[in-house]
Amino acid sequence: MMTEEEFIESQKECAGMLGMSLAEYQEYCANIKVPTALEEKDSDNEDMTLELLKDLGLSENSLKRKTA
Repeated sequence: MMTEEEFIESQKECAGMLGMSLAEYQEYCANIKVPTALEEKDSDNEDMTLELLKDLGLSENSLKRKTA
């Protein structure tokens, strides 16, 4: 378990890595909004690979397939 001094040092290190002061970092941490529930994946959604290909202007036929 961390002591209070170790915790504060840890926060200072995190703030430094983000280029913030300790006060800015603590304010940032106080305002973080974390989702409380996982988003449910719709079963109707297409495969993300195919969606990405479509966004790139490519078709599934342009992929190289491994032949058996």
